[in-house]
Amino acid sequence: MFHIVAVNLYGEVMATETIELPYVNSDTYYTSLAENVETFILNRQYEPEKIEGISIATQGIISPDGTAVIYGDIMGNTQMKLSDFSSRLPYSCHLEHDSKSAADLELWNHPQFDSALIFF
Repeated sequence: MFHIVAVNLYGEVMATETIELPYVNSDTYYTSLAENVETFILNRQYEPEKIEGISIATQGIISPDGTAVIYGDIMGNTQMKLSDFSSRLPYSCHLEHDSKSAADLELWNHPQFDSALIFF
């Protein structure tokens, strides 16, 4: 499954949706995911020109340049590429490790902290 979350510029969650779609490294999977994201945006009447970008948070180690998962044994997503998403979505896309996303959220919500430590 994957989760879609719309966040405003204040870091507030505006909407969420969970889609049952088991991960498979295939064109069908990435196309379906992109279609679900577009439907999410359309159903909530978000103006596409106001969307700053889409961050894809996934399990696995992301390459230093942020273009691919270089190790993804748990999900089997070692071949996942940022272009799998960016080629199907008309928005700026960013690929990052899910734990980094969680740490960033904690830092955002707790400005008294100046760093975060992630335990795996």
